[in-house]
Amino acid sequence: MSIYKDPIQLVKIELITCFSSCKKAHDFALDDKKSSQASAAVYANAALSHLSCAKSIYACNFERLENDTIESLFHQTEVFCNELISNVTTDHSHQWTNLEFNKLEELFTESGYWSAL
Repeated sequence: MSIYKDPIQLVKIELITCFSSCKKAHDFALDDKKSSQASAAVYANAALSHLSCAKSIYACNFERLENDTIESLFHQTEVFCNELISNVTTDHSHQWTNLEFNKLEELFTESGYWSAL
C-alpha cells in the first residue's frame, strides 16, 4: 500500500522529517559562526514546512488521527522554531533555544515515532 493512502504513516513521516530538520537547526544554532546561524534559520523554516504538512494531514483526518501527543509535538515544534528564528534575527544567545529543543527531543523520544516506521 502506498504511504499516500495511509494518513497515519504520512503524518509520522512528516513529523520525523520535521524533527530531523529541528535537530540540524539546533546543531547549527549552537555554532557561533554567522553562516551557521543562517543555516539554523533555514533548517528551522524547513521544519516548519514539514510541520505544516503534518498539521494539514492531521486536520483533514482528525476523527481518525486525534492524538494529544501529536498536538503537543506540533506546539513544541512551533515554540522551538520560533525561539530559534527570533534569536537568530535579534542576534541573541541560544540558551532558550537549547531548552526548547530539549523539551521537543524529550516529547519526540517519548512519542515512539522514531521506531514507528
